[in-house]
Amino acid sequence: MDEKKTKYPFGSTKAKVGPLEKLSYANLDFSGQLLATVVNSYLMYFFTDIAAVSAAATGIILLIARGVDAVGAPVWGNIN
Repeated sequence: MDEKKTKYPFGSTKAKVGPLEKLSYANLDFSGQLLATVVNSYLMYFFTDIAAVSAAATGIILLIARGVDAVGAPVWGNIN
């Protein structure tokens, strides 16, 4: 008899991700976004109140930083 070979996702030993593993990934993503929000909020405060940069210019600075990160992250991720 032919045995069916089970196909797993690349790099995985299981066909499905369990609930605990899903919770772990969600927790990591939540904490990373929370940290980024705190840092960006402080930067917004610093640029507008301490450095006296206009709010529009501050928003553009943070938008450019996000754009550079959006392009750079996949590049750095593929260098491995």
